[in-house]
Amino acid sequence: MNDLHRSAVGGIIGALSLTAVCGCGSSTSPARTSMPVPTATPTSAPSAAVLVYWDQNEEQDALLPSGQLVQMVPPWDPNGQMCIFPSGFGPKGGGGFVTGYNPTLPGQHNLGGLKPLKNPPVGEAVWDRDGNFTGQTIFVPGPYALPGSNIGGDIPPDPARTFCTNGTTTGSCSTDADCPGGACSGTFNDNGSFTGCAFDSKGDLFGADIGQAQGSNASPDQGRIIEWFPPGYDSFCIIIGPTQAGVGPHHVNGTGGLRNPGSMAVDPEDNLYVPESGNGRVLKFDHAALPGGPQDCGPDGLLVPSAPYTVFIRGKGIPGGIARDPTCSTDTTNCWAVTNILTATLGGDAVYWFDDAGHQTNVKGPIPKGNYSPFGIAVSPTGDVFFVDIALTCGSNGCGTIDDGGGLFKVSFPNGQPTTPVKITGGLNFPTNVTVCDTAKQVCPVPVSQATPVTQPTPGSMG
Repeated sequence: MNDLHRSAVGGIIGALSLTAVCGCGSSTSPARTSMPVPTATPTSAPSAAVLVYWDQNEEQDALLPSGQLVQMVPPWDPNGQMCIFPSGFGPKGGGGFVTGYNPTLPGQHNLGGLKPLKNPPVGEAVWDRDGNFTGQTIFVPGPYALPGSNIGGDIPPDPARTFCTNGTTTGSCSTDADCPGGACSGTFNDNGSFTGCAFDSKGDLFGADIGQAQGSNASPDQGRIIEWFPPGYDSFCIIIGPTQAGVGPHHVNGTGGLRNPGSMAVDPEDNLYVPESGNGRVLKFDHAALPGGPQDCGPDGLLVPSAPYTVFIRGKGIPGGIARDPTCSTDTTNCWAVTNILTATLGGDAVYWFDDAGHQTNVKGPIPKGNYSPFGIAVSPTGDVFFVDIALTCGSNGCGTIDDGGGLFKVSFPNGQPTTPVKITGGLNFPTNVTVCDTAKQVCPVPVSQATPVTQPTPGSMG
């Protein structure tokens, strides 16, 4: 199974245990100060040209305004949320984007396993507007480099599983002699994985690393949020994460961090919102409490104490993704759409809407329960909702995803009421996130290839 397949399942299994223990399916939100309820006045005029992007099994695909499905990035490491650089930042010409990535290893039944490995082994990959890898990665420096490289990150490899780094020899290895032209290394797929990302108006990039939540039966408190600063994104600050044990000065895979942070979002005031599925809640980080640059961070790029947060939403299922809805937000208020991953298993609606106080609002939605497991979510300028179904199935032995069972869905809202979700495309392997781009507001990534998305081999146990 692929990295984000395991990460999603691990976090959700943990969330299931959490729900049974602490009753997170019921309303347990603390009292909050009353705030204005968002109106249905859109903050911007509708756009006729919107592109939609989603991930599946380490590739990135797109839906063009014409309705054509195309491949944005062929199988080569893209995982998790896709975030587009704001105007003036990123690759020259605009329209570049980042995705979280782990190396696609040989023997994982994925076409990306035949391509060169990026350095460092875990981080955010930078792609240009056409979906070409720029050669740049955004990462936290550390001693753990692939053999033959002097560029290392702070996430150690898993020594229990090894692979050849020459990109051609498949299967496991024991020594370098098993890898002609390469070296035998521990894998980098089990000790860290970047799932969520978000840019603020200053061009700062936030990334969510879930640690070893990949495939675990309960979500460990190893998740962390890292902030990188422009223009080069080579300076960073870990704003929250493990505080003890683990590896190195950042306590990688230690304890005291977040439990499975998911897709993220920022509001116009640069406040950061982070779904934490392992704890059944959404967190809010006030922009005033976040570092303005590396000079505001502590030694070793670690913010001490960690950035404070408030519990924005709790008690409405297991949140996986959050998106600002422009059609029920105004210049001074925000309206948020939040997914409930386990709607088909634990009940509750599939997508809820909340106001700035974190209270559920009926100004729009909800999208009722269905036979899907919505994870990532995005809302177009005209109010259409796109979500990805990770095809989760749960039984007495836990939860897992169905091979080729994922899909991308669209929901429209004539007269303010949601239509039945329409499947845009199906047969996807482990999609987790979806992104929209409005060409009236920014330069959007445009695929060079106009071919339809490839049909990948179904991953096996190593895929």
